[in-house]
Amino acid sequence: MRTALSILALGLLASACATNPFVLPEAVRGDLPTQVDGFVRELTRLEVHYLDGSTAQLEALITRPDWPGQFPLVLMNHGTPRDATERVKMSPAATSGHALVFARRGYAVVQVMRRAYGKSSNDYAEDSGPCDHKEYGPGVRASADDVLAALRALQREPWVDPARVLLLGVSAGGLAAVAAAATNPRGVIGVISFAGGRGSPAPDQVCDAKNLIALEAELGRTGRVPELWVYAQNDHFFSPSLAEQLHAAYTGAGGVAELVEAPPFGEDGHLLFMRAPPQLWWQYVEPMLQLLGLPTDDERPRPPPRAALPADATPKMQAAFADYLTLENHEKAFSIGGGGAFGWAGGKRTRQEAAEDALKSCVKRGSGCRIFAIGDGRAP
Repeated sequence: MRTALSILALGLLASACATNPFVLPEAVRGDLPTQVDGFVRELTRLEVHYLDGSTAQLEALITRPDWPGQFPLVLMNHGTPRDATERVKMSPAATSGHALVFARRGYAVVQVMRRAYGKSSNDYAEDSGPCDHKEYGPGVRASADDVLAALRALQREPWVDPARVLLLGVSAGGLAAVAAAATNPRGVIGVISFAGGRGSPAPDQVCDAKNLIALEAELGRTGRVPELWVYAQNDHFFSPSLAEQLHAAYTGAGGVAELVEAPPFGEDGHLLFMRAPPQLWWQYVEPMLQLLGLPTDDERPRPPPRAALPADATPKMQAAFADYLTLENHEKAFSIGGGGAFGWAGGKRTRQEAAEDALKSCVKRGSGCRIFAIGDGRAP
């Protein structure tokens, strides 16, 4: 059965190049995650229970070693888009490559979508009011409740070491991790927050920043878990000046956190963790892991990709394909067409979604588009 997006792609192809209808290869259909040698990857929904007795089904992507044992857990959670309509489009696979960076070093990694994000159930619980009068506390604590509920569910899994848990979050997810750790939950030994914060409706704007700073002070009064906070110098959500104020409020109240100011990254350093090559963000993470006595050695190095472009590929296509192969953000696909046309997509929920998005990108550039690569290998 074709989705609405694949039908759109077919329409684009028909109008752009008047070729036969495009049919996705059988290998990219379906919704099972790509299995990577040495690891188990599972897209699932966690049934979680809250302290008030309510429940939810939270969409999650599990990436863990396939060898026996209990592994340190990295519980990873996401940011919040400025456009509220984008929440339901989000996927835990957006950071699937990040998960493999940790899993190759012997971690079990679970990316969890909070309530009303992606395919998670329940209503949105993180509203903080109008921009000129933000009440950050209730929404941030609701996001922390999701983290803590997922943590309790995962600590019961036989492949998780319940005494060695790292909370990692980006943007609103970073603040959620800090808020969750402020309750000093059992088994959590560290927090890593990339560009943590909330309330930025537009570049270089933060709503009611004084209340955000006050919330950090409140969290710092109880939080005693060691934390690492990383902000790029050109973060256009939360500036270095604001990051320093947030950190000063948190540590001044008794919280334990190291603040790292990373060099500028791209046009907006807020995307450092999401878009930078792993070696750029890992350099900040590794010392923290060593201090916590957690593994940092690459136990299962990534094998070299198997795909190569046709000999007549343009330099621009070759450069794009090199970038594509560098990333391990499954599910991913690369499409090629006539006249040097190409397109690619990664970090999607399914191979079919990646293939459809890659094709859609290609047909905007030219004709005769087809899926060339799925994951790191040639498409059938």
